[in-house]
Amino acid sequence: MPAGEGTMKALTRTLSYRSWVHLLIACVCASMCGCAAHHVTPVTYERRLLTEAEQKFEQKQYEDALKIYHEIVTSPSYSQTPAARQALFRIGYLNIYCDNQKADPRAALEAFNSFRARYPDDKLIGEVNTYIKILMALRTFQEQYDETAAHMKRLQTKSAATSGSLDSLIESIQRCSMDRDSLDIERTALLKRITDLEQTIVKMEKTR
Repeated sequence: MPAGEGTMKALTRTLSYRSWVHLLIACVCASMCGCAAHHVTPVTYERRLLTEAEQKFEQKQYEDALKIYHEIVTSPSYSQTPAARQALFRIGYLNIYCDNQKADPRAALEAFNSFRARYPDDKLIGEVNTYIKILMALRTFQEQYDETAAHMKRLQTKSAATSGSLDSLIESIQRCSMDRDSLDIERTALLKRITDLEQTIVKMEKTR
């Protein structure tokens, strides 16, 4: 076969290939603009939102990060995506993060319980269950602490309103105060456990 003829056939094949590529690109663009747009755009946008939230977290803009995580989790377009799973975990994580001044253990417990219900087989379920146990214990101690504090306040009010059995009332107040202090110490210990666990997970994430 003459060299010129082989070159022409190769060029023809190349042009044909390029034509198919251009046609494929045109079809994809048409699909994105048409009825299939909801299959492509939401995933891309949802991943961009997740990246933006992570950047907010790194910049210590925790409130803004939480807003974006909640948008991903609650949006009908993204709630069933892998990013929603990660965002839900991060909602719980941020609400016990030691550097977050507006951390909310109750919101963290709600997020982790929701994560466990939705994704029982996820690779993070072990960490989630640990967080739930600690937060449940913390909530129990908080309730006991509040109850003891309220009881002591009632006794103080009663002491001011009556002159009888003053010694007995003072003894009851002191006992309640000791109970409250004990619960406060246990609550502090639980908070330290949460902080230690959070730091351990941060180290694990850095080694991935």
